[in-house]
Amino acid sequence: MSFETSWKRRFSKSQKALRPSVVREILKFTTKPGLFSFAGGVPDPALLPVKEIQQSIEVVLRDAPLVALQYGVTEGNAQLLPRLASLATSAGRTTRNENLLVTSGSQQGIDLTASLL
Repeated sequence: MSFETSWKRRFSKSQKALRPSVVREILKFTTKPGLFSFAGGVPDPALLPVKEIQQSIEVVLRDAPLVALQYGVTEGNAQLLPRLASLATSAGRTTRNENLLVTSGSQQGIDLTASLL
């Protein structure tokens, strides 16, 4: 019996039932030159705001590097939440800090919503 086979026997039933992610399989095609895939939610690289993001990173690393590079509280950055609430209010959606949740990305937001519902 090989090492790999002996470990596979010890895996949980739920792990044995795992199948490859459809999204992961779709994203494999996005690396092909000249192909624009709308299936994986991958934007045209020419539309990415690289300069603006670079400038923002430079400001943050200059002004608050130790805060920016450290883990934060689950509820979100204490300075970011009031600004987001203000933006929401200026867009006609009055809210409070405690009604906001900053996620690491869209997938986390979808997962949290699905778990909740």
